[in-house]
Amino acid sequence: MTRTIGIDPGTVSFDVCGLDDGQVFLDTTLPSPEFAANPQALIDLLQSARPVDLIAAPSGYGLPLVPIEQFGDQERFLFTLVDERERAGFLCWRMGKMIPLMKASQLPILFIPE
Repeated sequence: MTRTIGIDPGTVSFDVCGLDDGQVFLDTTLPSPEFAANPQALIDLLQSARPVDLIAAPSGYGLPLVPIEQFGDQERFLFTLVDERERAGFLCWRMGKMIPLMKASQLPILFIPE
């Protein structure tokens, strides 16, 4: 039996869906402005769904298949395609700010190519 969660970030909302052996156990939408104001809300939601075998997170704009433990500076750039000078105010930058929270959560997160 496999328990998985998928995250679909969008301009308007972040949709989160969880399947437990093919049955939906989680179906939640977080408004993007809420996420931008409090990225920890997504981590809390994911933590509340434990135990989970795998969480599929989108790769952004050019990131290959990468486990959260291997996410570094190069992956962060590929994830957002925004350099240091352009980061303030971008939703993708806020997504990038979530990476340390994801690492600290010790959740089984894998970034998958879109």
